[in-house]
Amino acid sequence: MAFTFPSALVPRRCDPEPRNTVRSGGRSVTGFEQRVIGDAGYWEVKYSDFPIMSADAEHAWMAAKIKLRQNQTALISVWRGYRSPGLLVPEAAAFNAGLQPLRSTQLVLTTRGIDLVEGALFSINDQYLHAVEEIVSRAGTPSLYVPLDDRGTPFDDPAPLSGTGPATVTYDVKIWPPLRAPLPDNAPLDFRRPKFQGVLVDINDGDTSLDVGRFGLTSFTLREP
Repeated sequence: MAFTFPSALVPRRCDPEPRNTVRSGGRSVTGFEQRVIGDAGYWEVKYSDFPIMSADAEHAWMAAKIKLRQNQTALISVWRGYRSPGLLVPEAAAFNAGLQPLRSTQLVLTTRGIDLVEGALFSINDQYLHAVEEIVSRAGTPSLYVPLDDRGTPFDDPAPLSGTGPATVTYDVKIWPPLRAPLPDNAPLDFRRPKFQGVLVDINDGDTSLDVGRFGLTSFTLREP
């Protein structure tokens, strides 16, 4: 059971890195090297410079650090400065279309108000972090609001304008890594504030050195368990 990382602690930098396993027999005398790459992969997320500037922050970090150093799994946000256009609109949402089995690498998504881009991060069930590796196809035109006149027909300049809400668009996408669990039909996908569950890469990570015992920064890196 993962514990929820304290929401009061927000890092100055958050860097999600896709990792993979690799095996090699070394480089041959002809200069070539054959490498075997794992097909699953995993995430490491580096969280840098959490400000510790108050008693509440220091106590929250100490409690979280004790849990992390017992190899407990943290449920934590993945902060991103750049996201797919449209995600600031409250109605923006994305859902999986159709049941998808474990280890699927391709999904059909139904979105409202999101202009999906390759490289966008999303999470499933506040647990598994994924990225859109490739947009295979798109049906519909992304739009935050569909312009219609007062008769419900496409907008023309002389007609009054009304908004019908975000447009619905269907995407066929390749994702990475493969699904960690089966995904039911119409399951919501969180592109707005993705999360993942991780454990410390280095069990001693996260040391702090507080000025006058009060102010400082802390950093650590989490890996999918």
